[in-house]
Amino acid sequence: VTRGGTAVQFDRTATIDGGGSGQYTVWATDGANRSVADTIRIRIWNSSGNIYDSSALLPVFEGDIAINVGR
Repeated sequence: VTRGGTAVQFDRTATIDGGGSGQYTVWATDGANRSVADTIRIRIWNSSGNIYDSSALLPVFEGDIAINVGR
C-alpha cells in the first residue's frame, strides 16, 4: 500500500475464474471536496497479459472515496 495524502495505491494477488492466479492494482484519489471528483483506476493481469485495465484515473460519480492515513 502506498499512500500520499489524497491518493492511495495497492497491489495484491488474486484468484481468477476460481483457479488461475493473477495480480491487481487499484489507484484511487480523494478529490477532497465536492468540486473535485474522486477518481479510481483498476488493472488486473496475469502471466498472459492484461485482463482488464481502465487505463486512466476515472471519475467516481456515485459514492465517495475517503483515504484514512494510519489505519
